[in-house]
Amino acid sequence: MFYDDDSIVYAGPSGNCTELQGELLSKESPSGFLKAVLREHINKKGEEKQFLEIWNKNSKEKSINLTALDKHGKVYEDDQFGCLVWSHSETHILYIAEKKRPKTESFFQTKSQITEEDEYSIKSDKQEKPVKGDDFVYWEDWGETFTQKTTPVLCVLDIESNNISVLEGIPDHISPGQAFWAPNDTGILFVGWDHEPQRLGLVYCTNRKSGLYYVDLTGGNCVQLSSQANSVWSPRLSPDKCRIVYFEGDAGGPHHQCCKLCMVSFYLENRLYQIKYFLNKNIHSQKLFIWVKSVSQFIYLLKLLASNYTE
Repeated sequence: MFYDDDSIVYAGPSGNCTELQGELLSKESPSGFLKAVLREHINKKGEEKQFLEIWNKNSKEKSINLTALDKHGKVYEDDQFGCLVWSHSETHILYIAEKKRPKTESFFQTKSQITEEDEYSIKSDKQEKPVKGDDFVYWEDWGETFTQKTTPVLCVLDIESNNISVLEGIPDHISPGQAFWAPNDTGILFVGWDHEPQRLGLVYCTNRKSGLYYVDLTGGNCVQLSSQANSVWSPRLSPDKCRIVYFEGDAGGPHHQCCKLCMVSFYLENRLYQIKYFLNKNIHSQKLFIWVKSVSQFIYLLKLLASNYTE
C-alpha cells in the first residue's frame, strides 16, 4: 500500500511469498508463473532428504520426494556443476545429481547386522543384488569444495507424471555440468569435463580440458560442438534461441588465462564461429558467469559475431 498523509493512494497485490528454510536452488519458469525449488530437510533421525517443489505464486502445487524415488544420489547445488532449468514448454525440469551407486555389503555380514531399513530395501527391490566386498571401495571425488561429488548425471523430471529420467549416452570419460535446454526442447546442451586421469582440481582451474556437448533426447546421441583440445565454460543460449555463446581457452597452461568468445549456430549446420575477446587474467570464472547475464552486452556481442559471418 502507498500512503499520502492519512489517505491510501494505491493498494496492489502483494508479491509471491517465499519459504527460505532449507532452500538449495530455485528457478522461475520462462513465463514467470511457476517456480521450482530444491529443498533439503533433515528428519529426527538425522537423515537428509531432498524435495523438488513446484510453486504457483503463493501456492505449493507439488512436492516430490527425490530421495524416496531413489533414481539418483544427492542433487548438485554448486555453481560449477549444478543447475535447475525449466524446459521451454514448462513441462520438464533439468538438474544435475550424483549417479546412483549399487548397494554393497560385506563378505562377513551376518543376519543380525542387517537393519530393518536394509531388509525392507531388499524386499522392495529384489532385482538389485548387493555387491559383496565393496563396502570400503574408494570413490574419487573432485575435492576442493566438491567433496563427495564423484559422478554427476543429467536428470529430467516430468512434472505431470513425476517421472525422473537419468539421461544415457554421455561418454564415460566426462562429467556433465552447466546444462540447459536446446531450442524446442529437442536435447540438452552441457559442459563436459574430462575426469581422466584424475578429478581433483577444478573449482580454481578454468584450464581443465572440457568441451561443449549436445545430447539428443530422441536418439540418445551425444556430440561435441566445441574443440576437442580446449577448455570451455559458461555457455549461454541467445534470446532468439538460435545460437550458443561460450568462453573457450587453451587446456593446460596458466589459470584464468585469456580466452575466446565463441558461438555455435544451430541452424547453420552447427558450424563454429569465434572472435578473440581478451579478458583480465585475474577475473574469476564466477564473475564471467555473471557478466554474460547482461542482456545489452549479450546482444551486442551476438551482433558482432553475426557481422563477421558471410554466406
